[in-house]
Amino acid sequence: MIADVYDALVSRRVYKQKMPHLQAVKVILNERDKMFDPAIVDAFETIHQEFYSIATIHADTEKDFKKKIDYLEQAICVEA
Repeated sequence: MIADVYDALVSRRVYKQKMPHLQAVKVILNERDKMFDPAIVDAFETIHQEFYSIATIHADTEKDFKKKIDYLEQAICVEA
């Protein structure tokens, strides 16, 4: 679940800009004892740099992002 939240925070979406890594880490750490099990948050805090590395390697390019926008525009503009 932390991986999903981290990805949602640091990934650019058509409806929002991406959040910087350290800001996303702070958001997750602030959810310790609330949304996340403390032991899991402690483990995340130890390896959060690995999350950053993976997110950076697999981030959408501008071309990928443009394809998503084009697809959504086409889906919205289709005549019924």
